[in-house]
Amino acid sequence: MQVPTLGYHNISAGTQVGLNTVSPSRFKKHISGLARFGMQGITTFDSPDEDSIMITFDDGYEDIFQNAFPVCQNYGFRAIVFQLADYIGINNDWDINFYKNNHLHLSKDQLLKFVEAGWEIGSHGCHHQAYSGLKYSEIYADMAVSKEKLENLIGKEVHSFTAPFNMMVPTIYQIAEELAYKYIFLQKPLSTISENKTKVKIIERRSVYSFDMVKNLIKKIENKSRYEIYKENIIHFCSNATIGTKKLI
Repeated sequence: MQVPTLGYHNISAGTQVGLNTVSPSRFKKHISGLARFGMQGITTFDSPDEDSIMITFDDGYEDIFQNAFPVCQNYGFRAIVFQLADYIGINNDWDINFYKNNHLHLSKDQLLKFVEAGWEIGSHGCHHQAYSGLKYSEIYADMAVSKEKLENLIGKEVHSFTAPFNMMVPTIYQIAEELAYKYIFLQKPLSTISENKTKVKIIERRSVYSFDMVKNLIKKIENKSRYEIYKENIIHFCSNATIGTKKLI
């Protein structure tokens, strides 16, 4: 069963540069709306049914604990946090901040509280480098070290992975198998491999942006809107410019 999966980043208020930040009030409307439709947030450790949905958060920002966790707890939703292993409890200097997007990453204690509440911690690599510019050995090290660090920190298996910048390269699948990852999360417009070509389970996600309303989420979940796919492709294409920009500054 392919469980509908939504991908978030920041859940915070205030002025932000970019489209990945969803306000706390809008996030609450998202979760309450999904709950009204009878949906229930699960992780890959849970057994899915027809009402299941996966809510995921990339990068592992502290505002997830502050603003998303209480809402999800209130509605009985569990979620998955893809944490950067080398950015625990420190600021996001890996990103282009524009003096506006400066965020603190989750601390060890916050990650442990997620685990205690039944949330899943997945790997997002160590330091958010695009794999398109790395050698095989560098990708292998990033995926292996991040998995080991997170498992040692939370005392639980880390078997889900999503690539930095959602930048997939073919070697990721082979490396994931060797390192005993069970799941790779992909943005749906970027899926380039069928499940029968790898032993690793591919889970397709739909990105959620600052302007998305509950009706947009339902369209993403039902996967019937070409416009939503087109929108995500365009936004992802534009966001890839940050990779080159980061190298220049």
